Amino acid sequence: MTKQNRKHRLRLGWLILGLLGLVIILIAVINISNARLFAAHQEAKSALQPDEMIEVAEFQHLRQELANTVWPGWGEIDLPVIVYNARYAFLTGMNDPAPGWLRLPQLNALGQAWELAGDESGLIGQYYMQPLNEDVTPQAFTVKVGDTYAASLTTRTWTQEKLVQEIRADFPPIADHLFPFRLFINQLVGSRDQYLTMFAHESFHAFQGTVAEERLLSAERTAPYEETYPWDAVQEDWKAEMEILQEAVSCMDPSDCKVLAQQFLAAREQRREAHWMSPNDISLEQMREWEEGLAKYAELMIWKAADESEAYQPLEAIAALDDFHGYDRFAKKWKREVSQIVLSANQSSISRFYYSGMAQAVLLDTLMPDWKTRVMEEGVFLEDLLRQAAE
Repeated sequence: MTKQNRKHRLRLGWLILGLLGLVIILIAVINISNARLFAAHQEAKSALQPDEMIEVAEFQHLRQELANTVWPGWGEIDLPVIVYNARYAFLTGMNDPAPGWLRLPQLNALGQAWELAGDESGLIGQYYMQPLNEDVTPQAFTVKVGDTYAASLTTRTWTQEKLVQEIRADFPPIADHLFPFRLFINQLVGSRDQYLTMFAHESFHAFQGTVAEERLLSAERTAPYEETYPWDAVQEDWKAEMEILQEAVSCMDPSDCKVLAQQFLAAREQRREAHWMSPNDISLEQMREWEEGLAKYAELMIWKAADESEAYQPLEAIAALDDFHGYDRFAKKWKREVSQIVLSANQSSISRFYYSGMAQAVLLDTLMPDWKTRVMEEGVFLEDLLRQAAE
């Protein structure tokens, strides 16, 4: 072996050792990160944490300042917020609440009396808490506290932890310590900006319940129809409809938008006839597009409003937190959501209707500017208004 070959092998050996060392360090870092993340369930706090108070305060500030520009009246109604972790629920924005909460659509009573807590930061004032039964939570949706609809959502930490638990269950015992869960989960949950607009989604459900309660309850009562809906049979035809809507949400010329609306409605009618879809199937589509599609629209449009507003200023406290970007990444978020319109056809669940409803709402912004004054009326659906606008 020549001297040059020995040097080459020595360098290669050091390189391999260096890479091995980096791998060991990376595994150690991942293990430490995962251990802290896995412990979040056991460490669920019995009081709102400072960043959680800030998030609630910023969302209410966002809603009060900009919600009316997204939907008339949404910012004028007092809509409390419930956030909860693995073991406790916290109610904000309400005084002397009735015990527990009422879950939709049966409005059955759950939970117990709320205990008064306090906010030393002064951001949200007094709030209330109660311990949770592991199987009985307010859910990520809306519930009634007494006669008042409240938005309900998991804390950001518990949102991350729940995702970890779901994903971790599919890993072998050793492999789950080697996977970078925190990095992966952060991508799924997104930034604080996105988490704050998740509040908006659930808050809009509370708004729906306040101004059109029977419609919201009726939408929730379509849940049994999901069992018989022909998800797989209509998938390709549904995808074709979504391709039209995907193009339509980006169209600028009203004449072009009207043509696309006509094409979408014709494709929808043809699909329903070709697959002999039942009244229950059609009701599921229409009701869930009204319920979840409008909430998805509100979630995205309030983000857009915050991004485009020159006057709106987030609270100083939220601006100081990590992973908050001042709502200035809406364009990137919107691009992903538009691509999801077609991709949602691959999901055999009501998540399809989040996107089909949202896209119809965006199209109506162009074709029928006053559509929001009519869509809360009993029996009026997004496709009905789109049909009128496309005539």
